[in-house]
Amino acid sequence: MKLYEIHAVLKPALDETAVNNIISNLGETLAKSGFSISSSATKPNEYLTYPIKHFKTGHIVNVEISGPEENVLPEEATAKIKNNENVLRCLTFTKSEQALRKIRAFPSFDQNRSHRETRAPAITEPAAGPASPPTPPVNIEEVDKKLEELLK
Repeated sequence: MKLYEIHAVLKPALDETAVNNIISNLGETLAKSGFSISSSATKPNEYLTYPIKHFKTGHIVNVEISGPEENVLPEEATAKIKNNENVLRCLTFTKSEQALRKIRAFPSFDQNRSHRETRAPAITEPAAGPASPPTPPVNIEEVDKKLEELLK
């Protein structure tokens, strides 16, 4: 079984029915070539990390597609999404079952934080080394005389 994933960012002005129409049109196009939508998720009016075509928000759509091993995702389906005027950005990924088995969960921030707290605290005071001998007091008049002799 071949697995694909399509991520799309749609214009924020669309209502829920328009978003569902785009997904259903994609499903009809895929059904002609033997593929089906296994799951789809929509996040309405999400803030984007950076503006896309001067839009700061958009509907984020994630569609997972599955189909027989011998079929290839039709270019017609991806072109239909990309050429839609309401789609700001579209990415298509191929997923393999072997790669999905190899993925392991990353530790959460809480696990990392508890690991960091077990480390030794940083040293804030300088280490006490061997004591240096005290320097004798200096007579300024003697220093001036030595300087005058050197400068002559």
